[in-house]
Amino acid sequence: MNIGIDLDNTIINYDKRFVDVATKYKYINKNWKGVKHELKEQIIKLKNGNTKWNKVQSIVYGDLKNKVFLNKGFYEFLWRAKLKKHDIYIISHKTIHPHHNKNIFLREEANNFLNKNNIINLVGASNICYANSLKEKICLINSKKLDWFIDDLYEVINNNHISIKIKKIQYRNYKCNKFIATDNWYKISEIILGKVKNYEYNNFIKNEYKNYNITSIKKINTKISNSNTYQLYTKKGKYVCKYYPTNDINCDRSRLETEMLAYTLLENNKISNIPKLKSVNRNLNCILFDYVNGEKIKNYNEIHIKHAVRFIERLQKINFSKNRLKFLAKEAITSINDLFSQITKRVVKLDRIKILDNSTTKHFENIKDYFNEIRDKYHHKVKYNKIIPKCKLVLSPSDFGFHNALSYNDDILWLDFEYFGFDDPAKLIIDFILHPGMNLNDKLALDWYNKTSEIFKDDKYLNKRIKLYWPFICIRWCLIILLRYDNTDLEYQRAKSEKMLNRIICPF
Repeated sequence: MNIGIDLDNTIINYDKRFVDVATKYKYINKNWKGVKHELKEQIIKLKNGNTKWNKVQSIVYGDLKNKVFLNKGFYEFLWRAKLKKHDIYIISHKTIHPHHNKNIFLREEANNFLNKNNIINLVGASNICYANSLKEKICLINSKKLDWFIDDLYEVINNNHISIKIKKIQYRNYKCNKFIATDNWYKISEIILGKVKNYEYNNFIKNEYKNYNITSIKKINTKISNSNTYQLYTKKGKYVCKYYPTNDINCDRSRLETEMLAYTLLENNKISNIPKLKSVNRNLNCILFDYVNGEKIKNYNEIHIKHAVRFIERLQKINFSKNRLKFLAKEAITSINDLFSQITKRVVKLDRIKILDNSTTKHFENIKDYFNEIRDKYHHKVKYNKIIPKCKLVLSPSDFGFHNALSYNDDILWLDFEYFGFDDPAKLIIDFILHPGMNLNDKLALDWYNKTSEIFKDDKYLNKRIKLYWPFICIRWCLIILLRYDNTDLEYQRAKSEKMLNRIICPF
């Protein structure tokens, strides 16, 4: 199969760079948000707008060293295509120089960027084609006998002179009846190459980490995490490679970025009972860690609770100077309204599912009744409905518990910081107790509650928020459990959800 792909804004993402340049020349204000085509529309409306837009373009395309990166998922698509022995052609309408500045070498900058990101090695230098005009680009597209062509520009995808034999995808997020339109390379990968298989991940890892001399790879079944995790065996030792979900964003950060920020922050604050991060591969959306020969914690006791409390105590002491509200945990709570929103979102999602059996539907209706009843009861308690002061938020692993930990050298090694960020300590305390992967007994739950409450004793409304949040977080967990079902384990998930609903009364 022959696959042709446009370069600018299809493979290479310039959005941040365009905004930076336009802001520098005061064509937009510093708070402007949007993507490239929206920016173009705004600048062209200005006086001498076309000239200004051409100036911005020449600066951005003429220097690809800052804030320019591959669109997420493209690199994996390229590896998959290579593994399946398909030919990739990069076909770009990019002149040698911008029209008004012969000192800028556009193609040279593009090739340097592609070489730096290993694209030329994967595609082959002879398969990277530049055209001086749109007409010449269309001729190149037709000459390669392509099966697929992907481009962000409508005037290319919809061009009457492109062969009707070529299937087309516009790299743009909007609905189109004429052809496929999406700005998600993972979706494009599935459309053209099918769903990614486990052997493909093994191939990616072996090739990306050649320097480690990998002898074998074993997938780790974590049961809890949505990530793909692999144990790598090498002549020098063992490592863990973690692939992150492709469509999960936490406060404008991917899980990879969130976890990387977490490990960096913890290491900088001398918190060492975490895995050692070896390298980050943003193109493949994975991180490599040193392997730790620890043991899963099965039978919890007071010593384990003491370790968990100590870890939260150390997190609470971290001095974080940046805006806390820009570094929130996944589904953080800054007021009771956040909880209402999170529950409502899941209720709507479950309402759309048509294959729930009668028993599950009845249980789901019970959950909704509880939610509405308790929400109405607390709706007028304005005092605790206010936004929590930023100074009361705490750095939280979010998915914190012994299900994400290993016993190691008389200590506990804490894992998985994909949802890390600032959160209400009341939510952290409740989640640790209610998490379905934990199964704490009442004695240990009380021990945890007493000791963590002491850490946050300066927060005079903490215990009242715990009592207020408890039933809603319990309901939230009921819905999360139901949404994890598949056709084979619906009854099992319903039983777990029913068990969770029985804990709706706060024990403290």
